[in-house]
Formats: sequence, structure tokens, C-alpha cells
Amino acid sequence: MPDEIVNDNGSMSRPCGIAFGKDGMWVVADNYNHCVYIFNGQDELMKKFGSNGSSSGQFRSPRGVAFDSDNHFYIVDHSNNRVQKFSINGNYLLQFGNDGDGKLSRPFGITTHNNKVYVADYGNKCIAVFQINGQFCTSFGSEHLSGPYDVAVNTNNQLLVVDYSNHCVVTFTLDGNYVGKFGTQGSGRGQLSSPCALAIDINGFILVADYDNHRVSIFDKSGNYIDCFGSNGSNAGQFSNPKAVALSPNGSIYVSDSSNKRVQIFSNY
Repeated sequence: MPDEIVNDNGSMSRPCGIAFGKDGMWVVADNYNHCVYIFNGQDELMKKFGSNGSSSGQFRSPRGVAFDSDNHFYIVDHSNNRVQKFSINGNYLLQFGNDGDGKLSRPFGITTHNNKVYVADYGNKCIAVFQINGQFCTSFGSEHLSGPYDVAVNTNNQLLVVDYSNHCVVTFTLDGNYVGKFGTQGSGRGQLSSPCALAIDINGFILVADYDNHRVSIFDKSGNYIDCFGSNGSNAGQFSNPKAVALSPNGSIYVSDSSNKRVQIFSNY
């Protein structure tokens, strides 16, 4: 059962990406409301900003969220085919990916590592890599990916990619070399159906938001199935199309329970 359910007094419409900054601050992107929420470490809403549009600080269907080491956060502005960068207070800093080299097409997930930004570029079926200043570096993975949806760096400094269309998780080196994959399509234990997000805990366990199976599946660092939690429904501890999963600094699990218009928080799994 969850320890807490957050829905900003019912105003959340379709929460998607979640990410944690320093001091427990966390951010969630609301896909249908075209806005972003900033919460403090006590899960209290500090700020809500954004509106439907294409100007700086506006969004069209925001999806993935990631923080860098300077406590700036990045929002994947899906339908504007770009990434926007903000200060922890929600002040606009810059945008990238919407023109020139590295032009994005329907991006979804995002992560940062060693001053690099990795974007799951769904339309181009690849991972696009940028500097934190927005400069494009490279892209890779198109020969192994059909529908990249989210990205995360594991404890072995490898990049894990959730492939929504292939119902699996694909592993690359940070330089883009293919390592392997795990997961098959289905509803059985250890199977996935349209997975759309993942998170890595401090022990290397991999948590996957299994969208069509309405659960979070857990794998060890080698991709072996461990367990899962959640089922289809609207009661506490159930999910309807979980869209994101994130781990807080104290190890709690935050799940964007998108179709139930809420975020559920679990301390144990």
C-alpha cells in the first residue's frame, strides 16, 4: 500500500515524468495540463507553472524530467519537439533539440550523467546526446530500438533504455555500444507490455513502469525478474497506466499513476 497519494487537490490531469533534485525537491510534468509542478521534500506544492504553447516556458504535452548536478531540471516538451531547461525555481534558462543537428522527433524520456543529457528520441528511434548547454553531441541505437521511451544510467555506468514498442529494456554503453536486452511481451511474471519508464535504485535494481500491465516490475542489475507490485484499478496501491517511476533520496518510490490523475508514494517494495 502507498504511504501517500499526491494529486495537488485534484488538479493533476495526466502526470508523467518525475525527477528528484537536491534536498528532496521533486518535479512532475503534467501531460494534459501542459504544466510542471515543483514540490519540496515534504511533498508540499511549491510552484506550478507553464501553459499550452510553444514560447519559452510553455509546453505541449510535457513528458520526461531530469535534474543535473547543478540542480537545474530539464523537461521534455514532447509535441514541441524540444527540451527546456529551468532553474530549481522554475525560471527558464534555455531550450534545445528543436532545430539544427540533433533535431528531435516526439521525444519522451530523459536523464543526465557527467554533464551529458540523454534523450529518448521516439520518432527518430534513437538516443540523442547533448551537452548540458544544449549543444548536440551524437545519437545512437537506431539499429536496436523501435520505440525508445525512457532512459536511465545504472550502477555499472551503462545506459538502459525502455523500448515501448519492443516491450523490453535495452542496455548500451554510454558511448552507444549495444550490450544486450531483457524482457518479452506479455502479462506473465517478468513480462512487459508497453513499458514506458524506469528507475535504478542504489543497489542496481531496475524498476520498470509497465504501462499496459498496470504495475511496476522489478529486475536485478542483470535483468533477472524479481517481483512486481500494483494491479489494474483506482484503489490505493493500484494503477491505471503508470507513466513514470522515480526514487527519492531516501529510497521511496514515486509512481505517476497517470490515468488515475495522481502520484503514489511507496516506502517499501
